[in-house]
Amino acid sequence: MPIRTLAVATLFVTLLPLGAAAQNAGAVVAAASRAMGVETLNAITYSGSARNGAFGQSKALGDPLGTVNDTRIPQYTRTVRFDRPAQPADLVSRAFGATQPAPTADVPNPMPGQFQQNVSGQQAAGNFGQALNVLTTPWGFLKAAAAAGGATVRQEGGQQVVSFSPAGLMSPSGLPYTVTGYINGQNLVTKVETRVENAVVGDLLVEFEYSNYQDRGGVQVPGRIVQKQAGLTSFEATITAATPNPANLAELLTPPPAPARGGGPGGPGGPG
Repeated sequence: MPIRTLAVATLFVTLLPLGAAAQNAGAVVAAASRAMGVETLNAITYSGSARNGAFGQSKALGDPLGTVNDTRIPQYTRTVRFDRPAQPADLVSRAFGATQPAPTADVPNPMPGQFQQNVSGQQAAGNFGQALNVLTTPWGFLKAAAAAGGATVRQEGGQQVVSFSPAGLMSPSGLPYTVTGYINGQNLVTKVETRVENAVVGDLLVEFEYSNYQDRGGVQVPGRIVQKQAGLTSFEATITAATPNPANLAELLTPPPAPARGGGPGGPGGPG
């Protein structure tokens, strides 16, 4: 993990003593949490339209979200909870929506499908790649940074850059992972980034960019979400609605039952 590099940068770029840096980071996170309405936020559901790319399996090299890779999700919905579920198997993140895959030249258009992404509490607690579905949301980042302790802060490009290591999650090298968030002058999270293992490139930079914030029920929600991997855009969403602390959270986090399988072979015939 390039956490090795990020951790060194976090420790030595700042000129503040570690204790002062941690206190300063705590103040930055607290201010952003207040501004974004995170303090009373336990869960959120948001919806809009999205485009999902094909990073690592691209039909057009260097463009995961290009025309030939683009899977459109016209009615995209995602729900995330930030507290611990009652059962480890209960979901903490669920995203879904009907899809329209990209057409391919000289063949019939592909059939619509279903985008489904479910992450349980157990998966998020034990797998960094799954935990990112919560940690890299603007609200999840602030909550995790406040809870982790030992966060650091530095200035870059007019923004406060906060980094922390999530508790209980270690890279294969034995070093802690690092998650970094960028907070602008309005105390809004504009980007969250980290690095994950990748079989081809080794340490893979993953970024989530947030912009066009709007107040949705007292919580700041980005109207635009862009995910990048290795600097290439692989997912983007336009958010048009959101509900903080939805009353039907259990329903939103319950995936539909699996389709019934076809009937088995018929039994033996009766006496003639």
